[in-house]
Amino acid sequence: MIVEHLALLKPWMTDYQVTQFQMIDMNLRLKAKIVFIDGSVLFIKEIMIDGQQRKYAYHWQDSQCRLICRWDNAPDWPEVNTFPHHKDLPGGIEASPEIEAAAIFTAIKTRFETETPGEPHA
Repeated sequence: MIVEHLALLKPWMTDYQVTQFQMIDMNLRLKAKIVFIDGSVLFIKEIMIDGQQRKYAYHWQDSQCRLICRWDNAPDWPEVNTFPHHKDLPGGIEASPEIEAAAIFTAIKTRFETETPGEPHA
């Protein structure tokens, strides 16, 4: 579950909110928002249907609402070798090995450790 992995981001978080949580049998609907010390925000959406079909989007934007990275599995880039998993970046679409919360949070943690993520990227 996502909450288990929040410790990875805790040094950079200023706020965390679960805006929707519904779990009925094997179905899950979760929406959350994490605000970071640089003003950037991560919007999380996880949907699980019958415990098998998973839809997700992790949208990270800077304090000016500009995209930093969005990880999702919408089937809109079939040419990406991790299809349907991919990440949208300011410069385009890339394959995404990060498909679970722990891997996505680790990628964000690495960015905070190595650069200022709220700044625009070239």
